[in-house]
Amino acid sequence: MTKERTCFGALVLWCFGGPGTGKTVLASVIIDHLLDTGCPVTFVYFDYQNQTSQAALTMLSSVLRQIVSTLDKIPECVKNICGTQDGEKGRLILKRSSS
Repeated sequence: MTKERTCFGALVLWCFGGPGTGKTVLASVIIDHLLDTGCPVTFVYFDYQNQTSQAALTMLSSVLRQIVSTLDKIPECVKNICGTQDGEKGRLILKRSSS
């Protein structure tokens, strides 16, 4: 099953369903097609068994990394809100707010 909606002015495709129903295959085909047409795309795959990957900061870090990877230089504002994780050189990790 899929849902399509607009979120902050961007089109969002949300695929959901039980294991083995083809969500990953469907999403991969759509993502590949959009990338081939030059359309800017960010995406996140979730593993229902890996709760850590479903954390908001992890998801946002992944999306931010995908956006920044298209730029020639990392903006200072991004550097200010990101850190690195030991053993994962170059990976953008959003810092937890102290407030």
